[in-house]
Amino acid sequence: MKAVGALRMDVTWSVGGLIGPQAPMVPVDISVTDETQGRTRAYHVDVAKEKVLTQALVSMSIANAVEAAFRPVGEGTAHVRYEVEGERGAKVQRENVYWDRGSIAAACTQEIGSTIYVLRRNPFEPQEPARVSVSVSLSDKNTAAAIEEVYTDETVAKAGEKLTVHVVLRPWDGKPFEKVVELDLPEDLER
Repeated sequence: MKAVGALRMDVTWSVGGLIGPQAPMVPVDISVTDETQGRTRAYHVDVAKEKVLTQALVSMSIANAVEAAFRPVGEGTAHVRYEVEGERGAKVQRENVYWDRGSIAAACTQEIGSTIYVLRRNPFEPQEPARVSVSVSLSDKNTAAAIEEVYTDETVAKAGEKLTVHVVLRPWDGKPFEKVVELDLPEDLER
């Protein structure tokens, strides 16, 4: 099928449109990897660029791709990486890990929908989304962990120096372990 026009109105008793003009769309690329089966599937959809619908359509597209490539229900862990690009060049890149006991697909979409909302409602330079790219790796293992303690080697953080942060994590069904992260503090860090 190919587009032949654009829908302009959808009201209670009728739907109206024009033959010829094309509705503005947002391209969405989704890659879903099922780590338990070692299989990756790629999806591409174009969703309507519309004030009310875009956020919901992007979220539904991602949830449907996750359910098609993994499974619709049951607990799982999702490692989600995404980028939302605005029509004026702003880019938001995020990465997060989610665990859910019931529907991992729903957990994968919440943050992306919020990002589109914030991009559109930005009081300084609001932008409609121009492109969305999402990569999801799924597993049936629970890799969730609680943060039990955070401390630093340095007693004072200083501009232009490193800050060594220790994070003690307790996995869902394991013993606590420590992760060390070194942060390079900017030279122009305010005191």
